[in-house]
Order: sequence, then structure tokens, then C-alpha cells
Amino acid sequence: MVVLAGIPFGVGKYIELNKPSACDGGAYVYSAQHILNGAKIGVDEKPSAQVGTLLVNILGVWLFGFNEIGPKLMQMVLQMGALVMMFFAVRKLFGTLAAATSVIVASVYLSAPVIAGRGNVKEQYTVIFMVVGMSCFVLWQLGGRWWWCVLAGAFASWAPLFKATGIS
Repeated sequence: MVVLAGIPFGVGKYIELNKPSACDGGAYVYSAQHILNGAKIGVDEKPSAQVGTLLVNILGVWLFGFNEIGPKLMQMVLQMGALVMMFFAVRKLFGTLAAATSVIVASVYLSAPVIAGRGNVKEQYTVIFMVVGMSCFVLWQLGGRWWWCVLAGAFASWAPLFKATGIS
């Protein structure tokens, strides 16, 4: 199952890491670096990124340096976490076969080579946080502890902070 989900995910990430970012990727990385160097938001730096995208870019630049690879690696780690959470929630709800199938299909949609080169990163972050939030909610509904509900709310509330258009 890991291999079947990993093949499209790995190919998509390879293509994504070897292509330049979308038109606003460089600006987001520059804003993140400028803020890390001490710029005050709203005074010295007026980032065009939404708060969620800006925080992920700041974390990516802080961990991996001033380049576009850091935020892409952060996205990859978050996507893998979302797929793992989705697997556990679907397995508990429908069984292992359904969970494996769901994760394989989701890995294709999250990072298919056709989508990876043209995908909107902000929407991918939104999808990640929605998947994790819903997985936590399902685990709570299936007799989980109270903190699954708290995590569901936390992740679901972060999902719209990556893209301002519409309600996710």
C-alpha cells in the first residue's frame, strides 16, 4: 500500500521540486526571509500571502534556508501527515482495503505530475488541513478521546487561512 501510494506521490514531488514555483512563490519566500531578518509586518514588509501561507513559508525558510525548496518540503511533510491521518480515520471507519484505496487515490490527486507543476500551493495547504481536520473529527466520532475534537477544530479553523477566496 505504501509503495502504491508512494509512487505517484514521489513522482509528483520530484517534478514539483525540479520546477520553478508559481508566479507568487518567490515573493512569498522573499517576504518570509525579510520577516525572519527582523522586518516588521505592516511597516517594513507587506506580504501578499495569507497568514497561513506566510507562516508555512517562514517555517520553510527558517528550517531549510532562503530558497523555494523549503516551503515545498514543508508542503510535502504536511501532505504525508494528512495521508497518514486519512488512512487511520478511514481504516477505523471502513476497513483497511478502503483506507488503502483512499490514500492511493488521494496521493495521486495531491501530487500527480500533471497537477504538481501547475497546482495552486495555497489550495494544497487548504486541502491538507481540511483532510487532517476531518480525520480528527471522524476519529472523535468513532469513540475517540476529547482531544480529537479539539484537534479537529484547530485544523479545520486553519484551512481557510491559506486562501481568502470562498469558504473551504
